[in-house]
Amino acid sequence: MSAQDKPVLQTIVFNKLIPRNVVTSWLRRHGYRWALDEKANTWRARQLDPRMFQPNTYFTKTILEGINFVFAKLKKEYQL
Repeated sequence: MSAQDKPVLQTIVFNKLIPRNVVTSWLRRHGYRWALDEKANTWRARQLDPRMFQPNTYFTKTILEGINFVFAKLKKEYQL
């Protein structure tokens, strides 16, 4: 896989059972963007705009219980 085809982190998703202040603290401590979108069952910390990504390339990886990273491949115009 070339560097251009490597998936990058788009969003971090937290189970809403984790309190908002704990989520923002975790994000800050790990150097991520910490503005949150609130959904019915989750907190979402978008790292990059979803319009930057190729459709149908998204996948999720569980990092810790209740914390999932969403990755996807960037569109050509956003690749370095």
